[in-house]
Order: sequence, then structure tokens, then C-alpha cells
Amino acid sequence: MSCCYKPDPRVYQMAADLLCLPCDRVLMVAAHSFDSRGAPAAGLRTALVGRQAERIIVQRLPDISVALSEVW
Repeated sequence: MSCCYKPDPRVYQMAADLLCLPCDRVLMVAAHSFDSRGAPAAGLRTALVGRQAERIIVQRLPDISVALSEVW
């Protein structure tokens, strides 16, 4: 379906297109910071769900961040 892979911004643009939404109306939610690296370049906001036993290294702070323990 896509000619490229994360973190290429075109992947996120394609997702927004499939949802028939502008990128600024889409929130990329990920458990790994790598998965959301290209989202801001496409205009998406990002949310990071941190897992307890996982060390999170982020290059850019997400718009929203929660610990998995807060969700369950």
C-alpha cells in the first residue's frame, strides 16, 4: 500500500488521507518513540504511551505522554 516505511512522513500522510482527515486532525499514538518520529514532519500530533519496563529515548517530546500504568 505504501512505497515507504516509518519514519518517512509520507507514511503518516497516507494514513491521514485514508481517514479523509487533514494531518492536523490526526493523533499518532505509539508505545515506541521511533514509531512517531516522522509524524510531526507530516503535521500530525503525537502521543507516547510509556511502558514500565522500557527505557524511552525521545528525540522530540510528544504532544501527549502517559505511562501505561495510568491507562490500566
